[in-house]
Amino acid sequence: MVAEEVSDWQSKVKANLRIAARSNARLGNKKTRTGCITCRRRRVKCDEALPSCLRCNDARRPCEGYDTDSSQATTPSSATSIVHSLGSAPVTGEDGHTLQYFQTWAAQRIVGEMDVDFWSRTFMQLCHTEQWALKGALAISALYRQSSEPLLNECHHVQAMKHYTQSLASARKQLESGHLTPVLALTSCIMFICFETLRNRADEAVALFLQGLRMLEELPSDIAAQTTVLCIRDMFTRLLLLVATFGWPRVKEVRLRVEDSDSIRSFSTMSDARSALFAATAQLRADPAILHAEKWRDGAISLGRLTMQLDDLHTIGDTAEYHGVVAQQQHYITKLDHWHAVFLSSPLLNHTSESYHLMQLHYYIFKIWLDLLLQHLQSAFDDHISDFSAVLHHATSYVDAKESDHTPLTFELGAIPMLFAIAFRCRVPSIRRRALAVLRRAPRRECTYDAKLSGSLAERIVALEEEGLGLSEPASHQEGDEFPTGFDDVVIGEERRVHMVWNVKDHTERSSLKVSRFCPDSSGRWRLVEEQLRVTGILEGVEVERGLYPFYPVRRSAK
Repeated sequence: MVAEEVSDWQSKVKANLRIAARSNARLGNKKTRTGCITCRRRRVKCDEALPSCLRCNDARRPCEGYDTDSSQATTPSSATSIVHSLGSAPVTGEDGHTLQYFQTWAAQRIVGEMDVDFWSRTFMQLCHTEQWALKGALAISALYRQSSEPLLNECHHVQAMKHYTQSLASARKQLESGHLTPVLALTSCIMFICFETLRNRADEAVALFLQGLRMLEELPSDIAAQTTVLCIRDMFTRLLLLVATFGWPRVKEVRLRVEDSDSIRSFSTMSDARSALFAATAQLRADPAILHAEKWRDGAISLGRLTMQLDDLHTIGDTAEYHGVVAQQQHYITKLDHWHAVFLSSPLLNHTSESYHLMQLHYYIFKIWLDLLLQHLQSAFDDHISDFSAVLHHATSYVDAKESDHTPLTFELGAIPMLFAIAFRCRVPSIRRRALAVLRRAPRRECTYDAKLSGSLAERIVALEEEGLGLSEPASHQEGDEFPTGFDDVVIGEERRVHMVWNVKDHTERSSLKVSRFCPDSSGRWRLVEEQLRVTGILEGVEVERGLYPFYPVRRSAK
């Protein structure tokens, strides 16, 4: 690897470590003699982030850097092997129990069935040779155990933060000594994202995710072809495609390592089916025509303006450019439908497994997103009632599997965003209430989606849209409830339907929700208008990213 490439990826790893350490600057009581000059002079603990410490940056105080220590001088290594033996002592005592809990319990549940090998085998092998990996596994294990044993919450939290801080310090030391190779750096990035996600630090998790994408895009070809890197690339790509489908983030797509799905006639494993589905989805999201259509749609609804008259809404379909986009759209719809037909007809797949229902969820959400790519009005979702019903069926089965497996937290995007989408976008009263009922027993959190916050936000939207229509409260129904005859005959007009929802704060930092809706003006044109809502209870102080599907409702932790 040439020196410029080493310097470039190392700078990104340093940025990762700064992000991961952002919320840990005040942890621990141990005094340090190796902090920055400014913190040592002030006799405060330094987080030792590079190139300048976060404590100084947060206080807007100049960081005078670190003393040059010959013992820390390093030469970047060009090695690309995945492990370097550190000769670490065997893990015993409480740490031994915590590591065993990770291997036998947490590693089986923080991801789905198809990704267990990465954590229980690949990552566990690193724990025998890499101190940062071992401490990371102990941190994740303690944090996961915290969610399962409420009486020991504080004990496990302190233990998790101690190990996490040690993992960060070890990774930084490995980087400075030249032993943290690109492969190890990517693995540590996945580990840090998982930890920050599990502890509900959405900002840090997203920042690490975006930094990891940049690292992947700039890897030299010989390293990018390694098996572990390919596995990590697929993890990043799947998460990217899912969150992009829900409206965020707008980032460059990452290439997915699979053959064209059109040539496949049967899937022998669920992993093969998943790879083919995300390959087709990656192709469509990288298509310039599709990207242009998405930008046109987002520009047409003009997110930055309070009111928008869509003069071109009725004539846009007359352009040659529009017909070209429609042709590409239909091409990719055909590809997704081909995947689905092959998936359903593959005899070797277990059609009752958790992974089967997860693949169905992903197919339907991609299909709905693609089909509505050129639509503006919310009434367009009415053409997908049968799809929403199918999503509800598979989401229910997926939640059943997670519930029987006692999974409180998972890094995998599964049922929560799908159920939220049903309650938000399907205007059939009984279907959206059934979705809310299932959401109440979903895993507490999937990636950055919190089930309780998502359910509360969806209930608020449903109540707003149905206000004055004589329907029961959306939160008053349980799974299995029967609905009276005519319950679904109520029509929710376009002017009632929430187009987007996000949060704003006033000068006192009090949070409220804003919603936008299309309403007709006196001339019959549709205008996008906004309305501000006061919120109380669990939604007070919750932040919601603006988008066609809010990326995540999240409660910010105190800084």
